[in-house]
Amino acid sequence: MRIKKLMTKEFSKALILTSLFSLFSFLAYPEKLTIVYTGNSYSALYPCRVCPASVGGGLSRRAQVIKDLKDSEQNLIVIDGGNFTAGGIYDRESMNPASDKKRSLLYYKAMDKIGYDLVGLGENEFVFGEKFLKSNAGKLKFKFISANIDAVKASPYQIRKFNGLTLAIVGLSPESIYKRFGLKVRGYQEALEETLGKIKEKVDLIILVSPIGDLANKELAKKFPQIKAIISSGPTLDDAAYTKIGDTYVFRPAYQAKELRLIEVSKNSDKTVNLEHRAVKLPLDLKENVQMKDFLPSCFKDEDCRSRKGLISKCQH
Repeated sequence: MRIKKLMTKEFSKALILTSLFSLFSFLAYPEKLTIVYTGNSYSALYPCRVCPASVGGGLSRRAQVIKDLKDSEQNLIVIDGGNFTAGGIYDRESMNPASDKKRSLLYYKAMDKIGYDLVGLGENEFVFGEKFLKSNAGKLKFKFISANIDAVKASPYQIRKFNGLTLAIVGLSPESIYKRFGLKVRGYQEALEETLGKIKEKVDLIILVSPIGDLANKELAKKFPQIKAIISSGPTLDDAAYTKIGDTYVFRPAYQAKELRLIEVSKNSDKTVNLEHRAVKLPLDLKENVQMKDFLPSCFKDEDCRSRKGLISKCQH
């Protein structure tokens, strides 16, 4: 009986020590969040045809990497910075309006399958009209964010809470949408001042999803230093993955999502927040997601089809 009591006491002590160790370990490590972001993809379905094999890209590889990240990361959010619709002068794969619409519909559904959470609204989202976007992408699970446009019932911002981390994610859309498509778009500064004033909840980080181009986003970084990260789609003359303006990072997505780019957010015990950038390449030898590969047509135009020796490849899609 005495031996049994001693063993019970020792077990209780060991259990308490283990619990304390786990608690101290939890407190010692910062809270972490991974933000996966793309932008300026223009509904690119397949790997880059004119790039080295090490570059690659394509939805099936992207889908697999994001799936692996979701399986391994406790806190993760997937964001598109805008210009995810096909067509227009910046889309290298553009063929004609009918084909570009068809490709956009495929891409919207693929984004939904991948599990995008939030998407910005760039100029390209309206090349086929507000009704096309609203009646197709508007029915899917991801949310539109834009503080300066009333189209497609976009939310000006979203509050997202993770274990120990609270984010305010604000959206903006280009003022050029008004000139091209006649939709009402408010000025950037006016919309941001009003939206930031509405965020009453205490947040650890404010992120701006802004497909208005680098020059305008750099100016906003100077005027609104409380915004610590800007996902900048739209026109850019800079190939660097990010630029720092004061204490604000301006992150740029890879064109056609040829690689995935990540922001690693960590919150330390003193409540300060750190941001680190990481890129994940999508080479041709990377594993493809089987479900996404089966969902996509094998090609969309002749150039997408892989040539076989002695045969001429012709896309039948």
